[in-house]
Amino acid sequence: MKKNILKTAVISITLCTMLSLFFSCASVENVEKKDDSSKFIESFFSIYEKEGVGKALDNAFQSNSYVPKPSSMDTVRIRLIDATNLIGSYDGYEIIGKRAIGNSLVNYICLVKYDMQPLRFNFILYKAKDKWMLQNFQFDSSAFIDEVADMSKFYYGKKDGK
Repeated sequence: MKKNILKTAVISITLCTMLSLFFSCASVENVEKKDDSSKFIESFFSIYEKEGVGKALDNAFQSNSYVPKPSSMDTVRIRLIDATNLIGSYDGYEIIGKRAIGNSLVNYICLVKYDMQPLRFNFILYKAKDKWMLQNFQFDSSAFIDEVADMSKFYYGKKDGK
């Protein structure tokens, strides 16, 4: 009986080890494949840095032929240009959040760094067939800063940050 229990335990451990290796290899393969939606974000910020805010937004909006022209996008464009003129020079960006919903919808949240303060850009990208297009774009600064301050209150309100 002890031999059967030992044999069953060895088989179970071997099976668990094989399954763990299989799933870890599968997840590594998925991580190594670059999500092509990230190219949209990289392109946006490349144009943003080299050619300016207006050109980057125009290019992003043109990715979606269903956006009426002129539209509320013009308002967003003007507001963003006005805001960036007040906060110093552009110092880069970081992707601080990404959420995919299936294979065709993805939300990127980017921290856009300026001398005086950061901005938050929120991109929703949609891919119906083979090309990512901008579905929605928003930016803010004060709401973002308020959210960070609120999170800090919660975090530091706990003893020893735990």
